[in-house]
Amino acid sequence: MGSTMVGNLARVGFEAPGMLILIAAHRELEKLVLSNRQQATKATLGNTYGDLLHEAVYFDPIMDDFRAFLDSSQTRVTGTVRVKLHKGNIVLLGSKSPYSLLDAATRAGIVYGHGSSAWTGEQARAFAHMYAMPGSIARLAAHPAE
Repeated sequence: MGSTMVGNLARVGFEAPGMLILIAAHRELEKLVLSNRQQATKATLGNTYGDLLHEAVYFDPIMDDFRAFLDSSQTRVTGTVRVKLHKGNIVLLGSKSPYSLLDAATRAGIVYGHGSSAWTGEQARAFAHMYAMPGSIARLAAHPAE
C-alpha cells in the first residue's frame, strides 16, 4: 500500500531484483565507510528527499541542500562487496574499501571487543561517567526526593 500526495491509497507492485542486490551491496559499503551519524542522517534525509521528489518538489531550494549532503556522503562509498544469492535471498558475505573505518581503527590499535592501546582503563571509566551524566541528571530531576 502506498499513499499519494493528496492522500489516496493505492496498491502498487514493483520487481527489480537486480536493483535490490545493488542497494544491499551499497548499504554494506556505507556501513563500512560512513560514521554512525552519517548513516542515520543519510537515512532520514534520503527518505525525506524521496518523499519530496515523489511529491514533485524538485525545484524547492531544500532539495539542493539535501543533494549536497547526499552527494558529499557518497564520495568515499567505493569498494567491493561479495554477495551470494540463495533461494531468493541476498546474503552479504563481506566488503572491502580503501576508506574502511574498520581498517583505519585496526591500524590505530582499536579493535572492537578487545583491549586497545587507544585509551587507558581510567580514560574509559571517565568517558562512561561523563557520557552517563545527562541521564543521571534527568533521573534526579524526575525523582527529586531520591
